[in-house]
Amino acid sequence: MQFLLLLLVLLLIPSSAILPTVQIVPQNPSSSPIYAAEAFYGPSLPADNSLNLESSFPPSNDRGLCASLDDPVTNFDPPSSEFAFLIPRGNCTFEHKSRRAELYGASAVVVYNNAEQMFFGNATESEINGGLISSFPTSKVDYECSNGEAHVPKSSLYTPYYSRSNDDLFAECSSSKSCSSDRCVATGEVNSDDEMQVCCMWDLHQYLYPDYSQTEPSPTIPSVFITSSQYDAVQPTLPLTLQIEQRPRPKYNASSFLIWAWGCFVAVVASRISGSELSRALQKTQEKMRRGSASTPPPSESSDREGTRGREDDIGAGESMELTAKHALGFLVMSSVTLLILFYLNIYAIITVLYAFGCSGALSQVMIYPFFRKIRSLTGWRNLDEICCTLPLDIGDCTYLDVTSTALGYGVGILWYCYALKTNASSYFIYWFLQDIFGLCMCTLFLSVIRLPSLRVASFLLVAAFVYDIFFVFISPIIFEKSVMITVATGGDGPTTDPMVCEKYPDTDGCKVPNPLPMLFSIPKINDYQGGSSLLGLGDIVLPGLLMSFACRLDLSKALVSLSNGEEKDKNVSGYFFYVCVGYAVGLMMANVAVYVMEMGQPALLYLVPCTLGVIIKMSMKRGEFEDVFKGPAVMNQANEILDEIEGGVGGSGSERASENGDALQDGERLLSPNISNSDVV
Repeated sequence: MQFLLLLLVLLLIPSSAILPTVQIVPQNPSSSPIYAAEAFYGPSLPADNSLNLESSFPPSNDRGLCASLDDPVTNFDPPSSEFAFLIPRGNCTFEHKSRRAELYGASAVVVYNNAEQMFFGNATESEINGGLISSFPTSKVDYECSNGEAHVPKSSLYTPYYSRSNDDLFAECSSSKSCSSDRCVATGEVNSDDEMQVCCMWDLHQYLYPDYSQTEPSPTIPSVFITSSQYDAVQPTLPLTLQIEQRPRPKYNASSFLIWAWGCFVAVVASRISGSELSRALQKTQEKMRRGSASTPPPSESSDREGTRGREDDIGAGESMELTAKHALGFLVMSSVTLLILFYLNIYAIITVLYAFGCSGALSQVMIYPFFRKIRSLTGWRNLDEICCTLPLDIGDCTYLDVTSTALGYGVGILWYCYALKTNASSYFIYWFLQDIFGLCMCTLFLSVIRLPSLRVASFLLVAAFVYDIFFVFISPIIFEKSVMITVATGGDGPTTDPMVCEKYPDTDGCKVPNPLPMLFSIPKINDYQGGSSLLGLGDIVLPGLLMSFACRLDLSKALVSLSNGEEKDKNVSGYFFYVCVGYAVGLMMANVAVYVMEMGQPALLYLVPCTLGVIIKMSMKRGEFEDVFKGPAVMNQANEILDEIEGGVGGSGSERASENGDALQDGERLLSPNISNSDVV
């Protein structure tokens, strides 16, 4: 099952963390940018503009901006220019604070975390106004003792307990390596020695959620949240001008270009390799034609052996299968069923295991085995061809080269799978790099084994995949409430637990970040604080690649038959393969651009099918070859016969072979049309 989808999704963002998307730049040479989390209510900050606001504080009688919205605004002299309120969290909703700030004329609100408010979390308004502490911070919500803990004599503590005067007394706790906030709070727990327990305070960004109990329109000013440590860093320099803006991101990420280039490279190389038998036969025929039949010695036993070995070394040699219209229909049905099974059932772990197993074998066959054969030919290590064992199940004799290649391939597969088990595996270089190599090997092996016999089957297959792709990306949300293709390709639904809980305790149920299914190419985004990856499904390689492979073999077949007939090739007439490759590159780039324009994942076959299938149909019609190519080019059958003769060691010059072929053909079938016989080799 191949997923036909081009995506740019934020797969590297740990869902267990709240991502600050805003930066506040204090206009002070000694201050660095402060990253803040944006509110879910009110307007968003513009991406291409910034707010330059004077910092200010609410009046002392409304310091937290929790007074009633009906209360008058008093005791406040606003700055002469636009300003932003810096206010502590607590005692009322975030949206209420923003609404109250609007009444004061503020242009933005910066809410900061505050240990003081942790002590008033359950206090009534009268208790707060009376200066009473009715509760201590809440475990797991406000602090975590496993990150840092100490016990301090209660008599030595300053009151109120949130006073910064206690910081030195809490040093044993706050200096713990696990205490990322570098600050601790009193928990209210007192032991038998009358010592107060103090634990590491949580000081994280948090989302400013709207107040769903309110029916009034949202505030018209932006609101952001910063941590207590961020506020402490800038507080000594206040008041000053704050530049509030969206954190910069590249409009077009370089990874999008890289995934496009990699996809084009894999499609072209895999398609070209699928015609390696014909290419080698053409090369041998050209050599014989140059030498001439008179000077050509009879083939020796060693040369026959090398020729046979060359064919056996081809990827997928002896295992090729030509598709039919029934296969294309079966693809559509099985792909749809498999996609729906993955959509409803959580079996991603099984798919990952199967993919690792299959890719290990592909890596051995496509890369490792040919590499060692090359080493053997350069070094003369003939002992690698010695039989070391015989395996059952019709596997037969295995050489040292076979065993070594297989062991290394599956060793790499196990390494990749170990990383696949990790949370957010796509952030590891070794994981996505090996995954891209696996994808290259799978595409190469697939196109070397599976072949299209005619343009008719190619059209049926690609049009079916075209409809399938569009349905499961664009139409499925109407039926299933979300895109089936995107949901499956990205690994299913994301975390269901509060992001704040997940950031503190990522192992909590419902916090796991789903890894995408591995049947795709992945390149992480570059210089993007949001992380993420550019993704390209393998189906977007192999399905158009089948047509590219067909075009490549058609061009090579024309050249081989033409040369065997003793004809000169016309360099002014080009083949199909080059133009289909160009069409593929254009279509994939169109899909890439559409992702940015529409800001959503795209079914790449929506663009690839017209740009590849349309090209070969248009060219064949223009050359008068459409009927022959559509039904199945006769030249490909002739090329296969010549290939069998050459690889089987049949001697004779090209002209003699042409004569023999001519005797076997009916009148009018021996020679090809001028367009076919004069095509260039691609």
